Amino acid sequence: SSEAMTNRINTVVLSLIIFHPPIQLLLYRKRLSSCEMIIGRHLCKDVVYNKRMKTIYLAGGCFWGVEHYLSLIPGISETTVGYANSDIEAPKYEDLKAHRSSASETVEVNYDEEKISLQEILSLFFEIIDPTLVDQQGHDVGHQYRTGIYYVDEKDIPIIQDALKELSRQYDKPIVTELLPLENFTIAEDYHQDYLIKNPEGYCHVPFKMFDRAKNYKKN
Repeated sequence: SSEAMTNRINTVVLSLIIFHPPIQLLLYRKRLSSCEMIIGRHLCKDVVYNKRMKTIYLAGGCFWGVEHYLSLIPGISETTVGYANSDIEAPKYEDLKAHRSSASETVEVNYDEEKISLQEILSLFFEIIDPTLVDQQGHDVGHQYRTGIYYVDEKDIPIIQDALKELSRQYDKPIVTELLPLENFTIAEDYHQDYLIKNPEGYCHVPFKMFDRAKNYKKN
């Protein structure tokens, strides 16, 4: 039957995705056509097949604390730290420190929009950054520590614009958080991933009390 044939095709496709990482990467690049420098990505099949899943990229200073905070928010299914919008190919952490790359320390956020909206994620993100600071968050100073929101879906632009407009009402100084399309994203070195889980007493510019705020966040 046609239903049986469809099920067989779906099984073959899912097998290809699970057992062949190059196909995972190809599908991921197809989904994020503007991202030509994504490397070494092992893609969860839900990101491809679950239409509810969406992705946004957030830069809020040192990505250790930002990633941990965002990963605790219900509805966010996966977070990965990396380097966004670099002017050199496949930058490494040392390239950012030595100012050889224009990339910002950024968190890739995959979320289920039926469980949490982009508006909610941005609102929670704004609670841990100072959007009026140029190239600085907390004690960290440098171009890689600027704040930014990088989108892969143009439909997200008006949502982000409205959120930034609302945010500006809370400050006397101008908002300097970037709003740009994601041009490229290179996954950071392994030791940066889930840093505060590996190093519970590690450095973090995000107040630890905010982790409870994220973990206990619920919709009204």
